[in-house]
Amino acid sequence: MATNGIESIQKSSSELSSSNGGSQHRSPPPTMVKTNGVNGHHHNHHNGGDDHQQQPDLIMMTPLKKELDHTILRVERIDRRQLQDQQNVHHIAGGQHQGIIINKQIAQSQSQQFTKKFDLRLAFKVFLVNAITNVHQQESRELRFWFDHDHENQDDDDHHHLNNGNGINVNGNGNSKDQNYLQCAQSFFRQLVDPKDFPKNYVGFIMKLMKTMQQSMYRPLIRIELEVKQIDEPFERPLSSSTSTSQRSSMDFDSNNSNTNNNHHHHYNQLLTEEKVREMIESAYPNPLSLPDIAATTCSNPEDVERLVDELCSKGVARLTDLGQVIRVTSDEQQVKRVSQMPKVIRSQQPTVAIITAQFCEKLAVDSMIDNKDTYVRYKGEGDSNQVYTLGNIGQHRVVATKLPAVGNSRSAMIAAGNTTTRLLGTFQHVEYVFLVGIGGGVPHYTDYQQHVRLGDIVVSTSPRRNHYSASSSPINNLAGDNGGHNDHGHGNNNNGHSNSNSMNKNRPRQLPPTCSDFIYVHCEKLRSSPDEPMNASNSTWKELQTVDSFNYRFWCPLSLELQEIARQIYNETQQDDHNECQPSWERYIEEARNRLQESDDLEFVRPDENTDKLYMSIGTNDLIEMAHPEPDPQNEENYRNDPRKRGMPKIHFGAVGSGRLAVGNEQLRQDIALKFGIKAFDIEFDTVIESIFGNRKDRYIIIRGIADYKDGSRKKEWQPYAALSAAAYMKAILCRLQPMI
Repeated sequence: MATNGIESIQKSSSELSSSNGGSQHRSPPPTMVKTNGVNGHHHNHHNGGDDHQQQPDLIMMTPLKKELDHTILRVERIDRRQLQDQQNVHHIAGGQHQGIIINKQIAQSQSQQFTKKFDLRLAFKVFLVNAITNVHQQESRELRFWFDHDHENQDDDDHHHLNNGNGINVNGNGNSKDQNYLQCAQSFFRQLVDPKDFPKNYVGFIMKLMKTMQQSMYRPLIRIELEVKQIDEPFERPLSSSTSTSQRSSMDFDSNNSNTNNNHHHHYNQLLTEEKVREMIESAYPNPLSLPDIAATTCSNPEDVERLVDELCSKGVARLTDLGQVIRVTSDEQQVKRVSQMPKVIRSQQPTVAIITAQFCEKLAVDSMIDNKDTYVRYKGEGDSNQVYTLGNIGQHRVVATKLPAVGNSRSAMIAAGNTTTRLLGTFQHVEYVFLVGIGGGVPHYTDYQQHVRLGDIVVSTSPRRNHYSASSSPINNLAGDNGGHNDHGHGNNNNGHSNSNSMNKNRPRQLPPTCSDFIYVHCEKLRSSPDEPMNASNSTWKELQTVDSFNYRFWCPLSLELQEIARQIYNETQQDDHNECQPSWERYIEEARNRLQESDDLEFVRPDENTDKLYMSIGTNDLIEMAHPEPDPQNEENYRNDPRKRGMPKIHFGAVGSGRLAVGNEQLRQDIALKFGIKAFDIEFDTVIESIFGNRKDRYIIIRGIADYKDGSRKKEWQPYAALSAAAYMKAILCRLQPMI
């Protein structure tokens, strides 16, 4: 297979040079794309095309090893003087493949002449089907990259397209050559496996690899080795995101969104289980669900629903209300106070911190961090929703924690969530700080261990432009890249009529105020093709609009970045510990809370096995490749020794959080948007919640996401409790450092 692929290239290279077939990839002509910046500033960015016609770079492929189940080949960039010295040239292509050179296989002794260690490697698995036998096979492929360290000060134009498009330094280390190489390799690989033209055979894959390397933007790459091995061990072919609906979140259920539900009726009629009913009940909490509504939403038989609900009630997971509705039971059910109106709270006991969660496991995780708890469920009036409030202490602060009912993938649910947030802040009017704590989907990086967000990690919402600036740094340039939306949310001068909190402790360190460049949350809304089309509606042309420019972007940033500065400070202190002898406070809080939760609740908050953290990349509608996670450099003893994941703890990341159903649902688009805006995690749509926080003039808020999957947090159920616990622990670490208002 792999061997035959190399022979096929050698035999057909002359045909490729004269035909119109093959895996051609031409650089697009240069264009200037104009977008609106924050506060109306304009920004032009280049699409990365070549500026002028020139002779194509010479790319030479040399087979190093050919066996039935093991192949190694080298692809390298050479200059025209080197070509004259080549003795093993099999063919020099012309036509559309001009510059491609195919060598004969070289002897083993010659293949070892290039002894310089590679700069980085990237491994993945491909799932194949033999066209003759129809047998499913698994193949591992490894790419090893070498970069040109002798000519590092080359023209910036060769790197221009590798920028994220708006100047945001997504890596937090803007001048690092290593970061440039890592980003170059990631960009190269993403183009190589782009679903739009992913090669369907081995010959096409090698040809595309050579043609991609030929592009001037990848000139820092001087050599790549591809090693292919057939894997004979048994495996289970993974389902693509488009077909893996069995992991669809219970948050997709919403009685007000009949169109969405109709699309999945058949699915749930086939797969309704006790677990699925439990998810629905937990998502709706603190609201009860009627059994007929569950049956109608899932297109199931009422008898089946009644049987599953009875099983949950017998296990103590749920209970039936006097009206025959089912509601989730909490471990402290006997202590919960059910009221029609919240009792008055004396001034000294008024909470100054509000914590907002959306899922049941998130609420449990947050509650485990609170001391001296009192929980109230406020029953709804006609047409209203129940509210659950847990009051207590974290550190020196009085807090109130709530769970939004049925937040999810319908705009009606999100509008209701915004209304619930408004009621929360209206009920507790002394709140000065707001935390949005829960799960999210990480943004992976396939080559850079430091930037790679894995399951169980924590993402703290900070301005991407401040990733490499301290609190005393100068302000940075204006953001460009917003083509509409709320540019003024929290930006600008603190004297613009918003709350200034003059009672703030004067001993607090002076913080650099946010500028119009800063944002911590981005929401993507699809551009409408006509005024009558509903926002974010699906249509038949959507597949043709899957680009970053297909969206309106709305940005939010708090007027004060005090919480963000504290979040960074407590992390930086652990990194400055030379011997790393002190356990970070959030790791201690995870352990303490996990022990308490194991004794009192039926959810499992332990960290799942690392083998369940599979990273897949889509290469088509139903095709996936499994990526290897980047590892810390063993030669960098400090990074290798201090890797928190090796001791079963989360790694901390700082960056923006994003949302938007249609953007998040497309893997390639999600990666493009994340790169453009420095996004580290995506969540379900919280824009109406943040809009409510802003509208209620709460100037200090932060979003903390524990990573449960690589989408928006709603897919991988086994990681959700631990991810929620990790986020809650970091929240507690911030609050324990935060000085109370005076």
